[in-house]
Amino acid sequence: MKHRFRVVEEQDCTVAVAIGAYLDCEHYVHLHRSIMTKLSIDKVEGRKVTWRQGLRWLGFLKITQTFVMEYFPPGHFKSYDMKAYPRWLPQFHHFVKTVMDVRYTKHPQRDATVMTFDCEMDMPFFLWPFRNVFQGIVEKMHHLKDQEDLDMIHRRDKFFGRGNINSYLAEGQFLLFKDDYVAHFAHEAQRAQPATAAELNA
Repeated sequence: MKHRFRVVEEQDCTVAVAIGAYLDCEHYVHLHRSIMTKLSIDKVEGRKVTWRQGLRWLGFLKITQTFVMEYFPPGHFKSYDMKAYPRWLPQFHHFVKTVMDVRYTKHPQRDATVMTFDCEMDMPFFLWPFRNVFQGIVEKMHHLKDQEDLDMIHRRDKFFGRGNINSYLAEGQFLLFKDDYVAHFAHEAQRAQPATAAELNA
């Protein structure tokens, strides 16, 4: 039985910055430590990355999972094939097959980003009565991760100017799928406006 839901949010940043933050995975465990205990890459194949991720559910339950994240440039990410790690460990993913789809697009009226998050949970009938509970947990974790990213983005804006992606383009900066990112967003590097004294003191 398949339960689907969608979350659409406006994010106060440019699309290039939102996607840069998503691909800049080195900050994940430090910034998102309230929900994430560890993160490592097991395999990279083209635009597919197999992750091993430790998570905190409800603040105290700890699980480890592997999953595949696939990138469709410039702003589409799909996560699937989520499995318990190690495989023998009793866990949610033994019973529920989850696919998550995230898209970042430009807001039609403002210099902002529209984030669309779609989730599909394929579950057995005996878990169907709990579908809204599962949805609530996923929505809460996703919202927390996005809010922490936006707080980081706004701190960067104060020092380097809104829309500044120069650090993501720098030669020594690690970024997943950096060639794709540069190809789609290098022209955005000229858009950044230096922060004013008022913004720095805000």
